[in-house]
Formats: sequence, C-alpha cells, structure tokens
Amino acid sequence: MLFELTIFASFALYHLLIGASLFLLLMLVNKLCKFTAEMQSWLWLTVFVVSTLVPFSLFVQDEPVQTYVNVQPVSFLDENKIKQTTEQNQKAQIEPVSTPLEWNVSGEEVLQATSWIYLFLTVWIIGSFWRGYAVMRSAFQTHRFVVGATQKDKKLAFKHLSSFPIYVSEGVKTPMATGLLSPIILMPKTVADRFETKKLEPIILHELAHIQRKDLWVGLFQETLAIIFWWSPVMRVLNRKIHISRELACDMRAAKQLSSGKTYAQSLVDCAQLMLSQHSNIMAMGLFSKKSELNQRVNQVLKIKSIQLPKTVTTLLACATFAVASVSAAQTYAPKINVTSIKQEANHFTTMSDRLGDKLVQAIRKDDRQSINGMFANGLDINQPFHGEGTALIIAVKYNNRELVEQLISMGADVNQSSESDGNPLMEAVNQNDLEMVQYLYNNGADVNSKAFGDGSALIEAAKHGNIKIASFLINKGAEVDMGVDGDETPLINASQNGNLKMVKFLVENGADVNLGMMNKRRINSEFRTPLNITRNKEVAAYLISQGAINE
Repeated sequence: MLFELTIFASFALYHLLIGASLFLLLMLVNKLCKFTAEMQSWLWLTVFVVSTLVPFSLFVQDEPVQTYVNVQPVSFLDENKIKQTTEQNQKAQIEPVSTPLEWNVSGEEVLQATSWIYLFLTVWIIGSFWRGYAVMRSAFQTHRFVVGATQKDKKLAFKHLSSFPIYVSEGVKTPMATGLLSPIILMPKTVADRFETKKLEPIILHELAHIQRKDLWVGLFQETLAIIFWWSPVMRVLNRKIHISRELACDMRAAKQLSSGKTYAQSLVDCAQLMLSQHSNIMAMGLFSKKSELNQRVNQVLKIKSIQLPKTVTTLLACATFAVASVSAAQTYAPKINVTSIKQEANHFTTMSDRLGDKLVQAIRKDDRQSINGMFANGLDINQPFHGEGTALIIAVKYNNRELVEQLISMGADVNQSSESDGNPLMEAVNQNDLEMVQYLYNNGADVNSKAFGDGSALIEAAKHGNIKIASFLINKGAEVDMGVDGDETPLINASQNGNLKMVKFLVENGADVNLGMMNKRRINSEFRTPLNITRNKEVAAYLISQGAINE
C-alpha cells in the first residue's frame, strides 16, 4: 500500500503547487492586461481544469535510466560470451546520459506519515460523499421546484426568450436558470409578483446569459471536480474566482442587450433589496450568491460603455493558448513522477510476511525451483523483499546460486531493487567479495551508483571490505568516488574508519576528497565525520594529513 500512498501524496502536492502557480500567474496577467469578466471567467475555468489534469500528465512509467551506457547483457552459462562482452564494455566509451528530472514524495516520509495519510483519505472520502449528497439533494430540490412551478403569463415573454420558458415558484429564493437538457428560467414568486415586466427583463436577461454560455453544463463539470477535490484550497479559491467572474460576465451580457448599464444596475439593487436570504443551488445558476458581490457588480455594469465583450474565437484562442503554454511548461520544467521508481522505492520499505519469507529463503537455499516458481505464479511480487534477507535476487546472490540469479533476472527481477537494511543485489555481491557476480549484475543493468539509506552503496561496501579489485571495477564503470549516503557517509570515510591504508590510498589516488565530511544521522547525537577525525589508525591519519586533510 506504500506505493499507492506515495503516488497519492506526490499527486496531491503537485496539484497544489501547479494550481497555486497558475493562479498567481493568471492574477499577474490579469493585472497587466485587464481582461473583461467574460474572458476572466473562461480563463479561470481553464486554470481550474489544467491544475487538475496536468499532474496526471507528469506520471511516467520508465525504467530508471542508468548513469552509464554501452553495457551488454551477459549470461553466466556462456563463458566465451562473458569474456567478449566484458571486453566490449571495457573498450566502450563511457559517457553520462542526460536523464529527465524526477521527483516524488519520499517513500520513507510517506511511511512515517502513513497514519496521517490514512486519516486524511478517510476524511477525504467522507467529505466527498457528503458534498456529493448535498449536490444530489440540491438537484432533487430544484426538480421539485420545477415540478411545482407555474409558467409565467405568455404576455410577459420577451423576444430573447422564445425558446426558454419562464416559470414561477414559491420555493426558490432567487432567480435561476436550470435544466441541462431543457433549460428554463425559474423566478421566485415574490419577485414575479412585485416587479413589473420592465424590471423583470434585466433579471431574465442575466439568466438567459447563463443558458447561452452553457454555464449549466460547465457548472456541473466544475462541481464534479469540486466533489473530488473538495479538500484542495486551490480548487476552492478557483471556484470562487470562476463564480464571481461568471456572474459579472452575465451582467455584462444582459446590460449590453439593454444598452443601459444604469437600468441593469438599478434592477440589481431593486432585486437585492427584495431578497433577505441567499440561495446556493449547485445545479442552478442564480442571480445572487453573496450580497457582498452586489457593490462590485453594480460598479462593473455602470462602466458598460467602455467595455467591449470579447468574441468567441478570441476567448477560445486565449484559453487554448494559456492551457497549451501551461501544459508545455509543466512538461518541460516540472520533474516527472516516475511510477517505476516509486514502485522500487516502495518495495524498499515493504516486506512480505514471515511465513512467505521463510518459505522463499528455504526454497532458494535448497534450489527448489518448483517451489520458487510456484510462489511467483501465485502472485508473489518477485521484487518484494523479506526483511533481514532481501529480495529473491539478493538472497540468490547471497547463496551464490548463479543459475537462479540468471533465471530471476529473466523473470523480471529488478537488479537495482533495494531492501531496507539488506542493500541491493550489487551490494550483496560486493559483500560476498564476488567480482564475477558484480560484473554479471553490472552487465545486466545494475547501477553502480545505486544506494540505500542505512546500507550505503556498492563502492562503500567495497571500501569497508577493502576489496580494491571490486572498487577499481566499480570506479572504472562510473561509480562516484565521493558519493555519500545518509547514515553511511562516503567510501573514504568508511575505509579510514576501518584503518585500511591501502584502500584509503586507492580512493585518494582516484580522486576522493580527503576533507569531505558528512553528518552521521544514525547516531542519537549526530556528529560530523570526516576521513581524518574518524580514523583510529596513525598511519592512515598521517597519510591523510600529507594529502591535505584538516582536522575539523
């Protein structure tokens, strides 16, 4: 489940970051360009959709890209092939490859926050059901209003409304447009009774604008996303922006048809005075949602002469440009969320049960292929580790079962899959001082720079064991001599701590920094460790000082 939780946490954080960035960007653009309410309403909707969908586009399912290229797969069973391939790899020009930037919430952080994430997911699901229930209840309530409503006297029908009937209901508290397939305009009985035809016209034109803009369908789509992402502050802010700009856009359309901003503004004020409460019906588009918006709307319609409504083509082009630019920028600059890497990281912390683990270990020890194959055929993840032993591949390397190692890799075992406190296959091969196994794993895709918290890296293991042949092979294949690992420091620090002068000299001669130190985070009182301050060997200390080491 750690895999799924990491995916969710990464997506949620990306959604918030991208949504907040696009919100600030559009705020800035709007300040500079002074878009009309019509344009703003569609641009805010574009941000609303993009901030929801773009994070999905950043998920990739690529195999982790190796730092070095030109390696060829090789089989233990073909001695001529292994010699030929090794020679080819040694002669090949080793060049770093450009790898796409990747990021995700750390699996370790997710593991530590699992309880909180489960609590959040529980609240999220409950909240979505509650909001969904509110939407359905509102929809049924609106349906009842429509069923019990009476059609307004046909003498009051306007030329603008030939295909959209006007109904009057005692239940509704504000004028609204409703009905996805057969739109109608629903008027409160108090408004219809007290306002004469001339005063009703601005209100009706406002609701007509909602129908013409397809706001009923857009609102349904918007609310569907809002049900799912109710927890997101970004979506809440964007929802608010869309609502305000949409109401202003309909005001502008209605005032334009009346050719009088003052007439429409007066109608808004008269209608607001009549209504003592607000109506927030999800499935309908109302004239008023919050009384605090009245002043802003009145001021906007009074400027109607200086405002030109944008053409539909212009609006579509602006929204498409903003959407394409946002998606392109995200694809170009935002780090990708590699599902394969997350799976690998999740497996690092996820372990199989003791029963299955013991059964797997015993089967590998006895080279019981039938049992091993049966376990994987019954759904056991070939890359899931058993705590204290590692993955099937790590265990096979540990017991030097070369034929099984080859079989597991052919079955899909990940040569770079690590296990908490158990390292990875390459590190286990180094632990066994098995250069041939190290070469085999490298030739089948093992990353010489792979590392695991609490376990180090292949080169660190070689430094600990003092195996210069393996260390030389790893460095020649691209292992970074100064690459540190939290909790395990650097190869040179480990060689110095063990007092291995030959390994210390070898690492320094291959470019190791004698003054590079790291905090040891595994100790209760973290300490800064360097090659010089950690050694207890006088010869190693003297050599390091001769190479410029400073005691810090």
